[in-house]
Amino acid sequence: MSSIQSISDSELILMRIIWEAGGTALYAQIADALAASGNAWKTNTTVTLLNRLVEKKYLKTSKIGRRNEY
Repeated sequence: MSSIQSISDSELILMRIIWEAGGTALYAQIADALAASGNAWKTNTTVTLLNRLVEKKYLKTSKIGRRNEY
């Protein structure tokens, strides 16, 4: 039996940004949306949270050149 892992408030912020972008977003788009909302997370923090969402299977990632699309 599989259990659904809960997501943190910070992870939920990232999910909402991606949902508002139509379900997919490049890291740059996510960073821009965070900055526009006054969020001052460092790059490493954002990438760590995105990676956790991928590990929890809430997001998938695909490469577009050298960039990740979530």
